[in-house]
Amino acid sequence: CPCPCPCPCVHSLPPCTFPSPKMSATTPPRTAFVVVDVQNDFCPGGALAVPDGDAVIPVINRLLTAAPRTFDLVVFTQDWHPPGHISFA
Repeated sequence: CPCPCPCPCVHSLPPCTFPSPKMSATTPPRTAFVVVDVQNDFCPGGALAVPDGDAVIPVINRLLTAAPRTFDLVVFTQDWHPPGHISFA
């Protein structure tokens, strides 16, 4: 990964291999696993670190291992703000 961050937590997530084999062009997804806003910044050593912020990574990895058999769709989201955004005031 070209990311220069020192925290390996988000980088330990496996590459996405979806859509699931359960899906087809004629079958819309019925189940989804949504991973919301997992960022290195929230892990220990990150700019916005929270206590045990990296504890969620093994849980996500465990669910992702089962995801192709369990979920029709896997989605990762990441919040971001442009420089100068009011969030940085």
